[in-house]
Amino acid sequence: MRSVLDLASVVRLNSGGPLMTVESLYGASGLEWATCVWFDEKKQTLGNFLVKALVPAQPLRDPPEDKPL
Repeated sequence: MRSVLDLASVVRLNSGGPLMTVESLYGASGLEWATCVWFDEKKQTLGNFLVKALVPAQPLRDPPEDKPL
């Protein structure tokens, strides 16, 4: 089973929630899991989620365009 996520991918749960960073990917019980880290206020939080429950996060804003000088 190969994930569409990579280490350091920014994700969120299918149901919403905070932006999280994938810290590790592993298989257990025939399922693919991701350990993710995020900040709750100022506290770093860690959790394990089924990869199927995660989606890549949309960018918060468009990247700046290169403008000629």
